[in-house]
Amino acid sequence: MQATTELVLGRAPDVILELHERGDWTDADSAQAQGAWSRLASVPAVKQGRVLVLVGEGLVVPGPRVADAVEKLAAALHPAGGR
Repeated sequence: MQATTELVLGRAPDVILELHERGDWTDADSAQAQGAWSRLASVPAVKQGRVLVLVGEGLVVPGPRVADAVEKLAAALHPAGGR
């Protein structure tokens, strides 16, 4: 599901996860994706720099790599390990 601007503004998330499948994704692509969110500067996730761009087929294609995707999501949300 693609979230609308109105939905994001209305829900005011603390974290935004933007997921991409492409394996040839670069740091410049990630910076551009994060920069696009700057138009919504009033959203807490944007204001606090918590727009996380994650890349990997396992994140967007259902299948046996779902456990790897969950680990990647957990590491992005809790970089210090959270334990």
